[in-house]
Amino acid sequence: MIGVVLFAAGFAPSAQATWREVWSSLLLGAVMGLLFVLADQIGPLRTLLPIVGPIVIGIIAFAGLHAHRAPGGPMAMASTSR
Repeated sequence: MIGVVLFAAGFAPSAQATWREVWSSLLLGAVMGLLFVLADQIGPLRTLLPIVGPIVIGIIAFAGLHAHRAPGGPMAMASTSR
């Protein structure tokens, strides 16, 4: 569980570095880590985790954290001139 949280907290802010992203990533990583632990205990959830995990994370992100209202875009990109 700790590994999932640390991975989420380290990866997401690299795409768009804001404090909101860091805190959201920590929370969503913890939820996904908990789902991994539960899936290890519950056989059918282990099979359905690739479907259930993103649904749960999406509901929390959009309904709870209001990700659709977050400033910025899905990916912060530097402009390059050619």
